[in-house]
Amino acid sequence: MVMTGKKKPWDNFTICLAAGLCLTGISVLLFAVLGTDSVFVYHDQMDGEVLCYLYQAKYLFKDSPIPEFMNGAGKNALTPPAPLFVLLYKILPPFAAFVTTWYVSALVGFTGMYLWLVRLKITPFAGCICGVLFAYLPLLPVYGLSMYGVPLAAWALWKLADTSAMQGPGRKLRFMQAGLLLLLAAYAAASSFVLSGFVVLGLSFLAWLVLKPARKSKAFFSGCMVLLISWLFCNQTLFSQILGLKGGYVTHKEEMIIAAEPFFARLIQTFLHGLEHAQAYQRWIVLLAAGIITAGILKKKWRSREWKRMICFVGAAFAVAFLCAFYTWEPVVAVRRSIGGPAVWFQLDRIYWLYPALWYTILGFAVQWLYGICKVTEGNGKRKKTTVWAKGIIIAALLAAAIDAGNAGVWKDNVKAVLGRETSGISWKDFYAEDIYAQIEEYLYETTGQKQEDYRVASLGICPAAALYNGFYCLDGYSNNYPLEYKHAFRQIIKPELDKSPYLTDYFDGWGNRCYLFSAQIPGYYTIEKGGFYFSGFEMDTEAFESLGGTYVFSAAYIENAEKTGLKLLREEPFSNDDSYYQIYVYELMRKNGD
Repeated sequence: MVMTGKKKPWDNFTICLAAGLCLTGISVLLFAVLGTDSVFVYHDQMDGEVLCYLYQAKYLFKDSPIPEFMNGAGKNALTPPAPLFVLLYKILPPFAAFVTTWYVSALVGFTGMYLWLVRLKITPFAGCICGVLFAYLPLLPVYGLSMYGVPLAAWALWKLADTSAMQGPGRKLRFMQAGLLLLLAAYAAASSFVLSGFVVLGLSFLAWLVLKPARKSKAFFSGCMVLLISWLFCNQTLFSQILGLKGGYVTHKEEMIIAAEPFFARLIQTFLHGLEHAQAYQRWIVLLAAGIITAGILKKKWRSREWKRMICFVGAAFAVAFLCAFYTWEPVVAVRRSIGGPAVWFQLDRIYWLYPALWYTILGFAVQWLYGICKVTEGNGKRKKTTVWAKGIIIAALLAAAIDAGNAGVWKDNVKAVLGRETSGISWKDFYAEDIYAQIEEYLYETTGQKQEDYRVASLGICPAAALYNGFYCLDGYSNNYPLEYKHAFRQIIKPELDKSPYLTDYFDGWGNRCYLFSAQIPGYYTIEKGGFYFSGFEMDTEAFESLGGTYVFSAAYIENAEKTGLKLLREEPFSNDDSYYQIYVYELMRKNGD
């Protein structure tokens, strides 16, 4: 039989790619079974970013304020992290759009990590395992490809550099380059420039300046320019505001007070565990890498390609941790405070958003190095001992990484929910409580004749996102970019409670993204489950509330002596049902004339 040398239709690369995609996508069954009873991290997702997508979709292509949010705040106040996914919220119900965003991002995460590792000469099987683990990291899906897409962007840029040395029909080569450029444009449109894009863009241009293959490649430079132009286009209103052009206003971030962190504590925390929203749960990878580095030195195995590259990437991970610690170090923070403006609120330390991709690349090198030991020892008489140890370490490290990440995310809670066991999280249905808010809307219409657009509300003990999600016009909300003037006006409403709590005063005045009705009785708690709790001694400036157009307060608990602060309970019985998470009391502002 004559061998032609052609690859089989189903070679190892294709089989591992298909297997990884199946393993990544299979978890959709959890959400298909649970539906809106699925449990998610609500912090920075359901209380914020989901509403950005929802209302940007509602007012897509309209250059107008969002009347439902903060008394008509501009669209900059609700900027979605991944603009491309706004289209999903335009054509799908919110829950379906949210889950679709997650699965598109996870599948892109696996595919990108797999292609990236194989391009780094990691075996397809090891690349598949590491890619699946990367896709299952509990990264927040509302950020789209901001973290999940980093490996794919790295692979596409590298592939563009490769095309400069390729030989073949010009049309085929140009078609390949166009496809890669389109892929980079889609990545930029589906990720956040301010969260991770500026880092990816900066490193891309740095690679073009420093690395010889990139510097000689016009296609690589074209890829960098596509990223730049795409992010500029998707964030044009933000850049216009920063430059003081159309739609500009003084942002509330001008009053932000940044806190310093102990240098070494921040360094160790970042390197070993990562930071908020970008945790790779890498402690087992760190341990594995440290062991391999040590073994390589002792056994003189440092000449292998995998070992050298792993050293480089571990060094990069340490450099990231060092920069994060340095940027929040007291002497540096003092300089940033003295400069003011963007130097205060621009988070350069968000370079740590590269950590998930970085650490799972390191894991790929580690697995490949151990796999290389297995191959070397098969024919030298030490096969059993060394091979068993190497394979055992690979299996143990992968299992430890999988278990650590699985326990940290919402996978565990959703599996419990499927099994009918109690969970610690809050479901989509419970958080947004559509049936409860529908009762409130109907009651107010029947008793007052008012539609939602006729009055303004604020929420107490409930994230305002729930009312906003259900179409109410809210004075309060969660935004990282709204007018400083509005912050000052809203502060008058909550001043009585701020005066009772130094913590809340520092929290609102020094940060202010949560423009909420606070209670000194429960500082920092915004999802009060129905039960025996009630507000005692709650106060607010109802005149300031009225001046902003406020009419109703939706409270998750009974407010004792509400009349003293100028609020009248509309109905003794709270709005609730048997299985609802909340019970909502509706209070109406008592006007000066007693109406």
